[in-house]
Amino acid sequence: MINDIFRNNRVCPNPMIWNDLYKMMCEDLNEQEIPKPLILAGWNFSSDMEKLIRFKEHLSLIDFKIENRIKDFISNMKEEDWYHG
Repeated sequence: MINDIFRNNRVCPNPMIWNDLYKMMCEDLNEQEIPKPLILAGWNFSSDMEKLIRFKEHLSLIDFKIENRIKDFISNMKEEDWYHG
């Protein structure tokens, strides 16, 4: 699934979608601190590489081996929900 996420030169979810994903992760994952997505002011002042690295940090916290609503959310994203480099 991870390889599928980055097809078509995808970098990360678009800001509103990424924020929704982040909120879901904060609710569902037992992580002390999940790095904030690079949205709002962070969007304009970060490179595609920085966005990609942050999104990969988020993905590393998700268990893709089991069914969960975060995995389902990402799987059901449409192509227009993604930011492409």
